Amino acid sequence: MKNNKTNFSENISREDITNFQKGQDIELNDDFDKDSMDGWRKNNSHISLMEKLDKRYSTSKNTFVKYTIYIGAFILIISSIFIYSNSIQTKKEKIVQNTKNEQKQAIEKTDLEIPNEISSLKQIPKKGRIVAKTIKMDFSNKKTESLINDEKNTIKNDEKTEILTIETKEAEKINKSENSVILEKRIRNAKEMYIKELLLVDYRKYRNKPSIKVEQIIITGLPANFEKKNNEIDELDWKQVDIPYIDYVTKTIELFSKGNYKKSLIRFEEILKTYPEDLNANFYGGLCYYNLGEFQKANDLFEKCLSNEFTNFNQEAFWYATKTLISQKEYKKQH
Repeated sequence: MKNNKTNFSENISREDITNFQKGQDIELNDDFDKDSMDGWRKNNSHISLMEKLDKRYSTSKNTFVKYTIYIGAFILIISSIFIYSNSIQTKKEKIVQNTKNEQKQAIEKTDLEIPNEISSLKQIPKKGRIVAKTIKMDFSNKKTESLINDEKNTIKNDEKTEILTIETKEAEKINKSENSVILEKRIRNAKEMYIKELLLVDYRKYRNKPSIKVEQIIITGLPANFEKKNNEIDELDWKQVDIPYIDYVTKTIELFSKGNYKKSLIRFEEILKTYPEDLNANFYGGLCYYNLGEFQKANDLFEKCLSNEFTNFNQEAFWYATKTLISQKEYKKQH
């Protein structure tokens, strides 16, 4: 038999053991290797014993791998459930949000329809309009009296006569009041409030649950730019409802402050249908007419302010009545 010698510097391989058992001479330099080979020779153990050990350790290894796979699968399932739950929650939130966006909206008829007599009006040039900013600046420090006096000094004699007529008419109205209670009411200021930094009389102090009766319809999911033709508007199912005065006048003043004089004028006219002496509607309605070039109507409303039981807007109404007369004269000259 061929004598093969192998020098072992590392652990003995299974192939070396098999060759040693077959009688091949193997040179062993390490005492531990020699003892190992003697052990195999004395026990006459077959190399298959190693295979049994392999299976035992391999099983442990496979079990570890198997449990690792199970744990990984479990984590994957939990993660999937968590992601799915979040997805469902997100969908629910979107549904809730869409539901909110499609909530019922109360639309007033005046929001959709402008009467022809108002829609046909044209605003005067921007430079001449009395806007919210101007009102706040003119009367922030109650400088009305000096403004009026300055204006009187700059206008012609015939215009002065018309302005003085306003003062005379108001003086006559007060002098004709035989009832001292009425006279006392005539010279008092009402409780005030501010909306969009504009002064108003707070009628909640003087009226029992004040409200405005309007035609209204409830529509779901109405877009912001909703518009209909007049014949379509009439076909809608309108209902008369009472809106609290404070809510109605707040929205109206907001429209006015944005320069939407036609829509705010419609709403001031609605207030006057219920409360003809409403100082807020007369004063700001007059300003709307002024900005739309209806100077006579503007002047009529300013004069109503001057004869009102409350005097909160007396200076302002007189100041703008003066401007109205001047503007009316200039308009007539141009046309």
